Amino acid sequence: MDALNQLIDRIYAAAVDATVWPEVMESLQDAFRCTSVGLYCADMHSGDVSVVELRDIDPGYVRDYVQYYMRDNPWCRVPELQVPGCIRTDRSLDAYYKRPGYYRSTEYYNDWMKPQGFIHSLSTTLRSDGDLRTKFYMYRGQRPGEFTRPEFRRFQNLSGHLMRAVGVAYRLNQREAGTAGGLSVLDHLRFGVILLDTGLRLVHANRFAEELLARGEGLHVRDARVRALHAEDNRALEATLSGALSVHMGWSTDLPQAAGIRRERGRRPLRATAVPLARLSESLFMVRRAAVALMISDPELEAVVPDHWLRHRYGLTGAEARLARSLVRGESLRAAADSNGLTYETARWYLKNIFQKTGTGGQPQLVKTLLSEQVLEAGFVEPRIETAVTDSARPQLPRIRNGIGTSQRRPC
Repeated sequence: MDALNQLIDRIYAAAVDATVWPEVMESLQDAFRCTSVGLYCADMHSGDVSVVELRDIDPGYVRDYVQYYMRDNPWCRVPELQVPGCIRTDRSLDAYYKRPGYYRSTEYYNDWMKPQGFIHSLSTTLRSDGDLRTKFYMYRGQRPGEFTRPEFRRFQNLSGHLMRAVGVAYRLNQREAGTAGGLSVLDHLRFGVILLDTGLRLVHANRFAEELLARGEGLHVRDARVRALHAEDNRALEATLSGALSVHMGWSTDLPQAAGIRRERGRRPLRATAVPLARLSESLFMVRRAAVALMISDPELEAVVPDHWLRHRYGLTGAEARLARSLVRGESLRAAADSNGLTYETARWYLKNIFQKTGTGGQPQLVKTLLSEQVLEAGFVEPRIETAVTDSARPQLPRIRNGIGTSQRRPC
């Protein structure tokens, strides 16, 4: 009992100190007389994998699993067996299909498990968050035999502790990533901020954006993705989001154009501006990090970007600040000149001064800069324009992308 309690203590220590996970995995391997044990996170949409710890398994077989079997194996075809907390054994599929010997007739068993000497298994899903799954497994060879009923019950008890520990670790990673807590500062902005991950799925929306989406004003959310109500607007929105994601990923340096989003009842269109965010270091538990900030401004609101903030932040004159504010609301330069009682030539002269003071080189970049600077000063994210920003202080995590290892780890 003392050994079991010590193991449970180590599991919870690993929740706050990732360097303890290898010790936890080694203890579980010894306690259950396993050939191999492992804990990893998988993105079932992209095929990416973050390895927490894998013990005594050939790296080549790991790559084959990620590439060929992770998203297409007999277990994945049974959603009931993928529910967090469900304990899977090598006989679970036989019982599910009511076909004795079914599991050992599958390609997965004969081409991947059996060649490694993995005959018996206990596994479970510890956490599921959309497409992200955190999984744990224990594999045995023929000699130790099947997992006994007492071993099954002991693992069932430990899996509950593992689930809670992984949940704590995930929340701590969220806090580091800035995707939970601390985001309330964005609620004070007078425009919508919608944070999207690398799959362009919604991570967070500030209060302005939430209320706008709830009213269905030109935009709505379906399958965790922000969409425009009109097909033409949706194509433009997808183009600007894809463009910003390309900059975030380092595939392009060209900032995308803003998209106009039509509304009903003759209201002026919303302006959707996508800003690529800095790339942060990878998270051990694959916390969904924001890759793109979609900023929604309403041209019918006067103070999308306050005059006093523009004057203080960039040293703009009152006339320059009012012109910049009109441009952020989505007005053309000619319309902005008219609304501010300026001639077009005077507005052009003011715009040159604005570009110089803000360090921008065109209206699209000006709008992105003014909006993203407010988000930055709210204490959340840094816009990414040309190069990725990484956190060199954190250790590089073992990570596999579509079956290709991107960092080295010790041989299993």
